[in-house]
Amino acid sequence: MLDASLALTRSCSESQPPDHLRHAIDALWIDRSSSSTAAQIKAIVADGCVDLIGQQAADGQFSLFVNGVDSRGKFVNIEPGTSYVGVRFKPGVARLLLRIDVPDLRDSQVAATEFPVLRALNDHVRAETSFDRVAGHFLEFINRHDAHDTLQVPYRVLDALERLRSTSAHPRLEEVARTIGVTERTLHRDVLAWTGVSPNLFARIHRFQRAKRLISVGGRALTDAAYLCGFADQAHMTREFHRFAAQTPALLGGHV
Repeated sequence: MLDASLALTRSCSESQPPDHLRHAIDALWIDRSSSSTAAQIKAIVADGCVDLIGQQAADGQFSLFVNGVDSRGKFVNIEPGTSYVGVRFKPGVARLLLRIDVPDLRDSQVAATEFPVLRALNDHVRAETSFDRVAGHFLEFINRHDAHDTLQVPYRVLDALERLRSTSAHPRLEEVARTIGVTERTLHRDVLAWTGVSPNLFARIHRFQRAKRLISVGGRALTDAAYLCGFADQAHMTREFHRFAAQTPALLGGHV
């Protein structure tokens, strides 16, 4: 995912989806190039989600691809003048919408032409030059496929995901499984199939995201963020930031 808070020389904005699609879409976002002549560096941060992304080259031409769940953070070089518009799906929705095995997309970017369900959308996007119109095509596509509630992730899976990401500490998987009435093996199979990552990794990504918000948005001290998010200590949190953001918490504006 192209993440706003860790961007270098980029300008990114997010907006909420229409109310009737909030069960399927986490956010709409636009990441604009700030230079048409110099290459740029972008931080890609693990967030547990799949994105549908329109990439606009310097000549104005759009291309469409799907970014799978990232299991670790990384930096990428972006060609001069390249901008992006995207939809970040709620966990589990991509499996229904794209009709795919989500684990196959992990840590990868795949052209829209590889997905039969996206081919018509790809043709529409390639004919556009406006971010707003591309975003509009995304919403029309999702709305059409959700017309008969086809993008409803099973309640058992939603319950498991909410429990994995809502706790202030790392959850005990056997307790999560017992609470929702399944075996730990079934929990692992469900979460992996619907999100592309294991329950343990899903929980770690969302604990990292909570800490990132506390530091970058809430202005909390690093020691406070580590405690509130259930890390063993600040060093443990820093290791997780290296894994999921490819940098330290201090680079997000945190203080001791």
